[in-house]
Amino acid sequence: MAPDHHRDRRRQHRDDRTQLAPPGELGEELLARAVTAALTQGASWAQIGARLGVPDPCAPDRECSDRQWQDAIVDHENARAQRLHTTMPGPSSAHGR
Repeated sequence: MAPDHHRDRRRQHRDDRTQLAPPGELGEELLARAVTAALTQGASWAQIGARLGVPDPCAPDRECSDRQWQDAIVDHENARAQRLHTTMPGPSSAHGR
């Protein structure tokens, strides 16, 4: 008789794959929670972008609006998700730009 962990593994492979979350969905949820927590703690969109490694979307001598930072964060995270999950479709349009 196979050990329990072998039987569990076979059962996992038979699980209905349509019930699984699509790639990136869990990551999006975690990111949304982290952003909400950061905003609640008083962080600015620029600080959140910096924590995520988002390049400054404005020229060095110009201040960015919250909307510009939000768009830059979304673009950055979408590009990251596309790199991690190459089966995901690319962006269809760029925020009405």
